Amino acid sequence: MWKSIGCISTLLSVFPLSILYGGSLVKNLKAINTTTPIVINEVTHPYTHEELPAHPTNGLVLELYHEEANQIVDEEDWFDRFGFYYPQPIDMSVSDIPRSTMYGELKFLRMHNKRYYAIYETVYQLTEAKDIYDEGHNYTLIVLPKTSDTAIAFDLDRLFPDILEMCWFDAVDDVVYFNATYNGYADIREEKTGYLYSLDITDGIVIWATKNLISSYRGFTLYRNHIITGYGFTAEPDFLYVVNRFNGSTAQTIPIKTAHEYIAIKNNRCYVRTYNMNYVYTMQE
Repeated sequence: MWKSIGCISTLLSVFPLSILYGGSLVKNLKAINTTTPIVINEVTHPYTHEELPAHPTNGLVLELYHEEANQIVDEEDWFDRFGFYYPQPIDMSVSDIPRSTMYGELKFLRMHNKRYYAIYETVYQLTEAKDIYDEGHNYTLIVLPKTSDTAIAFDLDRLFPDILEMCWFDAVDDVVYFNATYNGYADIREEKTGYLYSLDITDGIVIWATKNLISSYRGFTLYRNHIITGYGFTAEPDFLYVVNRFNGSTAQTIPIKTAHEYIAIKNNRCYVRTYNMNYVYTMQE
């Protein structure tokens, strides 16, 4: 676990946070709309916090076990064949988290360790279009502990300049992970895209950020002490990456023929579906 240099009680005494009166949808909405977010500042890439502690873990190695061409249109068959579930951005079992707030529309919702983690998105028009897609995105992270009457919010906007978008999100313990990328050619952003971030919600700090071109709009999968992700686009090189989730270092780089679309893990094997290929990797730590 990330070594704390503070605590939520410290943040509550410094930043104005709202109180949740019970777990009802209406009261949660009121609490979110009256919460002042903590602003998360932009960082360099790559970046690691100066007080990042050592986390001795075994390295994860993926070894190719099988590859085959798919039929492109047989995506549903691939999920059925291996018994996978489609990755869902919103945990639909949660009914008392509002889908719309002053911070925008709910884009991601997770529950972990009796906390709700909600990402709200506001889409706006850019003053200067970068591409045919001229929309910008603002993001706010709301953390709602189920066993507490407090809420905390984080303004992530500075990590998403102009057309960068959050395309996947997850949480483990007191840490959240998300990417910032653009669904288009990297040169439109001068290759300043495809970042993966780790944010400590206890202290409100970025733990690490990867270099560019690591995580694409198709997202990532958490596996124990690592994150499996990938980057690629039409006429660009395509790779899978194994990232250490404690310090953001790249543990392994694997070239693939086309960019990943889905990454699923089952029975100690990693299954990767791309536009026209299916891969299976063994996993060794």
